[in-house]
Amino acid sequence: MAMAGIWENQDGTACFTLLTRAAIPDLRTIHHRQPVVVGAKDFATWLQPDSLTGDLMAILQAETPKSVENREKEIPSTNENKAITEEIHQRTKAIAESLFKEK
Repeated sequence: MAMAGIWENQDGTACFTLLTRAAIPDLRTIHHRQPVVVGAKDFATWLQPDSLTGDLMAILQAETPKSVENREKEIPSTNENKAITEEIHQRTKAIAESLFKEK
């Protein structure tokens, strides 16, 4: 799992926003909002700049697990986590390089 966010370059500064939604019942005692959760199966769609709007909206509107116990099933193994982290790093680096290269 990961938290959904968006970012853009504004006048040479990378700006980031974490996307939130109404909190699930288990979290409402802490705060009325929670991060939008992106499941591992949706990472590629979320990170691709040319993903269709409908596909992205489906991720944003997907049901959030109702309890913390359900989330444990989605936690990747150490090796899976390393691979996912490396893939995200490489994609983020490529996006950043394309945004900040001199024109």
